[in-house]
Amino acid sequence: MDAQGLTRDRATPAAQTQLLRNLSGKNYFGVLHDSMPTMGVDGSLAGVIKPTDPAAGHIRAKTGTLIGAVNGKLALTTKVLAGYVDAENGRRYVFAIYVNDIPAPGNTVNGAIDLALKANK
Repeated sequence: MDAQGLTRDRATPAAQTQLLRNLSGKNYFGVLHDSMPTMGVDGSLAGVIKPTDPAAGHIRAKTGTLIGAVNGKLALTTKVLAGYVDAENGRRYVFAIYVNDIPAPGNTVNGAIDLALKANK
């Protein structure tokens, strides 16, 4: 429906990367790109890698995390990282990594929260 990955809206990684490719050709792409968190530098991706990592500053992406139920048990229903990588050769690549339906330890709210926090590190 709108590529956000909710239960009724499971966009595939292929669809997500196609959307990102299409967005890169729009006249507002610079604003969109610059507003995304930068891995190793700022936003939700600041602490994912060290600032000294060669990839730091070259990956702009958006995370997505949803906790819900799968077969009546708590789960990390969706964890996504999708965005752009500026390679050393000057090319820009798009990527989308999805993980779905990971059971929460002990089927508890605390287990689900711990799982989501670990997934965001």
